[in-house]
Amino acid sequence: MRAILLHWCRTSIYLLGAVFFLGLGDRVPKHLVILDDVLDNNVLLILRESPYLSFIFPLWGANLIAGVLLFCTFLLIVPVISMFGQRLFHFAIFCILLFISVLPLHLHFDAARFNHENLLFLSYSLILGSIGVVLCFRGLIGMQFSRLNTFLPRLFLWMHNLRPRLFLIWTFIGCILMCGSISWHIFDGVPGFIDSCIYMFQARLFAHGMLSAPIPPEPQFFGVAHTILSDKWYTMYPPGYPTILALGVLFRISWLVNPLLGALTVVCIYLLAKELYGDDTAKLSAVLACTSSFFLFMSSEFASHTSTLFFVTLAFLSFVWIVKKKRPLLSALVCGTCIGIALLCRPYTTAWICVPMGIVAIVMRKELLLRHILIGAMPILVACLAFLAYNYATTGHPLLFGYIALYGKKHYPGFHQDSSSDAFHTVAQGFKYMLSNLNALNYYLFEWPMSSLFFICIFLAYGKKRFWEWLLVGWIGAFVLPTVF
Repeated sequence: MRAILLHWCRTSIYLLGAVFFLGLGDRVPKHLVILDDVLDNNVLLILRESPYLSFIFPLWGANLIAGVLLFCTFLLIVPVISMFGQRLFHFAIFCILLFISVLPLHLHFDAARFNHENLLFLSYSLILGSIGVVLCFRGLIGMQFSRLNTFLPRLFLWMHNLRPRLFLIWTFIGCILMCGSISWHIFDGVPGFIDSCIYMFQARLFAHGMLSAPIPPEPQFFGVAHTILSDKWYTMYPPGYPTILALGVLFRISWLVNPLLGALTVVCIYLLAKELYGDDTAKLSAVLACTSSFFLFMSSEFASHTSTLFFVTLAFLSFVWIVKKKRPLLSALVCGTCIGIALLCRPYTTAWICVPMGIVAIVMRKELLLRHILIGAMPILVACLAFLAYNYATTGHPLLFGYIALYGKKHYPGFHQDSSSDAFHTVAQGFKYMLSNLNALNYYLFEWPMSSLFFICIFLAYGKKRFWEWLLVGWIGAFVLPTVF
């Protein structure tokens, strides 16, 4: 009797602690603004309800609290960590990856540099929420949930027995319905911010058969950001995504273009996961994609990110088919075509994505035939020539991109003077910017009260890795690393 009472008391304490930390982590972003005081190396805490309720807190003190909370979380999951005890190398990798995924505030983020006041409190919200989740799971261990224990296995068994083709059809339709509803009912079927408006303007030009428009009679009233008014009127963006969006303009369904591309991306994610890890993991991957608010809202807007994500995912899937000798000639053609289109949509991102694939092609030169590489390279070459021709028709020079024509050579990636200010972009600022983006991804990917990348860290740190795991890590790094520059 005493043991049962002690068990329930301990469980109640864990659950109350979980509620406290989850509530605290939820209130931080809603009621508190954390600003970085650059001059005094302090954190300025301001209550949203009243700008007068603020106080200075030293950054080292905030970091110390974050470190203590993170250490408490380590103590709570010691049984999980103990499996690394026999492999110190894996344990070291796990600690490094966990450090990156949770991002305790060991860095001095310059809020004025990035003009984004919420870069700091995301870390604290994630740490507090993570502790609440760990306490919740620790409290639930040993409790009997008869209905839950029967419902979850039935749910997973139902998903396992669901025919793949039927699952794909329903997932595709569900993703289109969700993204289409967001696009039509929340964004009113029109672009919601300046970049999307400019993409729509460029798409309408293409739909009318023009690469640029004539100068308007009073050009001083048409000087909008990201547009160029010289001897002609055009935008600074590459032509790939506006060409796709122009199809939506012609059929008067421009608001449905990105929802359709988002649904096709989910299909590619499913096929890719099925090739590498089997049908069950593929279904889980597709479901997770459809529950990511970050993915759903980006797929409901008019920006170019969704189109690039679709084509690079399809290119990666085709690359897997090439290596596995599944219709390698056709797969090589699809892979090269997708990379070429993605290059026309977002060239800088796509160029970095090609790096891990190029490294793999060199490492596996015995498995990949030369004709497969040549067939894949042909569409990429055609896309590059089309890009140069578009530059020549708009900016007047094949190597002069719209970005540089508008903002000058300072807009090139690298460590030099910033195009938007007089400051210099340094290596340290680049890493801070990269980590702040990673921090935001941790927070917004699923909007869970804990780090979204935490489970990836556990997976990467434990067990032997196959060739595909390292390629996926390189692929993710190809998205993260370029932001340093």
